Amino acid sequence: MPQIDARANLDIISKTRIGGFMADEQRRAALAHRLAQAGAAHGEYEMTALHGEYDQQWADWYAHYLIGHGWNDAFANDWSMPELADALSAANTDHRASAPNSPWNSFYAARFAERS
Repeated sequence: MPQIDARANLDIISKTRIGGFMADEQRRAALAHRLAQAGAAHGEYEMTALHGEYDQQWADWYAHYLIGHGWNDAFANDWSMPELADALSAANTDHRASAPNSPWNSFYAARFAERS
């Protein structure tokens, strides 16, 4: 899988802003992409640091990673790490209950894109 520069991704996001806000489809796509990047990094973390064990604190890890990689640049109001971890956990629960066969990152992105 090719490595994607997080700063290049931020450039794409900033270029797609219309009137100060990102167009809905572009925003969802950018958020889904960031979530997929976080998923890949978290998979590597589980394999190396946790020796293949399931990360019970996955939502906290994702929140830290996402915020550290420009997540808040896509929003008018910043997410705190605890707030984002809680929202990720809620999105996971909803995804499993209502759309388990859909790509998780797209499902989560649609939820997060609702927030300005």
